[in-house]
Amino acid sequence: MQLPLFERNKMEPILKRELDKAIRVLDLIKCEYAIIDPDGQKYGNLEVAEKKIGKSRLEFPRGVVKEHIEPFIKDLALGEFATVPVDKYGAERVQSAILNYMRAHRGENSATTSKSKDDLTILVWRKL
Repeated sequence: MQLPLFERNKMEPILKRELDKAIRVLDLIKCEYAIIDPDGQKYGNLEVAEKKIGKSRLEFPRGVVKEHIEPFIKDLALGEFATVPVDKYGAERVQSAILNYMRAHRGENSATTSKSKDDLTILVWRKL
């Protein structure tokens, strides 16, 4: 049976000594640092930032934008144009989704896109 190096919220003496050595070295070479040990003890001269609980990066569920653009571009033949409405998804997101879809289904550099001046539609050209 393997014993853990330290229990949660309890630092073993050997690890405490090694941490103290490391802190002395950092102080000796005049480093700025912030360390929080397993006991919650803070060391160093830098402010420790609170951990942020991030918001999910997905503003829309996965696949929703693809479902929106697919009917407009799935049957696009060589040399044809299509106009895709941006709707509520935003011009950059729709433009990116179009290029990703075309790359996956038609190959690299298979389409060129352009945003309208009012950012309400994306023009897609299936390259020759």
